[in-house]
Amino acid sequence: VRESLVSDVPVSLLLSSGLDSSIILEELKRNGRQDIESITIGFDNHSYDESGIAKRFAKERGFVNHSFVMKESEIFSVMEKVIYHLDALNANPCILAEYLNFKKAAEKFRVTLMGTGCDEIFAGYSTYKANAYRETYGYVPLPLRSLIHRMASWLPVNHGKYSFDYLAYKFTQGSLFPREKSHYWWRTMFSEDEKVLLLKNDILEQKEVDLDAFYIYEKYYKKVRDRMSFEDQTLYTD
Repeated sequence: VRESLVSDVPVSLLLSSGLDSSIILEELKRNGRQDIESITIGFDNHSYDESGIAKRFAKERGFVNHSFVMKESEIFSVMEKVIYHLDALNANPCILAEYLNFKKAAEKFRVTLMGTGCDEIFAGYSTYKANAYRETYGYVPLPLRSLIHRMASWLPVNHGKYSFDYLAYKFTQGSLFPREKSHYWWRTMFSEDEKVLLLKNDILEQKEVDLDAFYIYEKYYKKVRDRMSFEDQTLYTD
């Protein structure tokens, strides 16, 4: 972080409530650089909005924070700009907020720090917690786990971010697989059935198309199996 601050112009920090940017904020404080201003993007959908936590982090550590709200009505216009600038396939929905973050930062700063890519180093995803829960849950007999998964599918649907019904369904479904595939499954967005609905028939008919992408994870698991803890294996494969 200290070396990244070598700049001829003012530097900012893109601050979320996540582990990665929070670590950078703490390192800035340790280096006595509370002159660095932080920028946060919030949402008018409260289940997605973590800006309050980010603002509290900044205030507690004595940093100036600029917070902006991304309205749901802006998403479609922003999405077109994001697709144009990416010029590549990217399935990460966070890039919508990142685009607005960069746009706001560029109004005042030419250099900014961000924590993207650190979740795979510091185990920042909730899927790593799910791995820990699965260690105990895995002792439940498979038929009973299947029954619990069916029961989870009956829960009332809530469209909030990481709602209980979604987490319960996804966790119980992933727990039906061996632990390596469980971890992969919790990272997926679409099931095989949903992929069939999304893809054209001429794509589905190609022999090399495998709707279950676990084979990619499996390739990396094999490289490090028996060489490190299971948690480290998942960090490496991610």
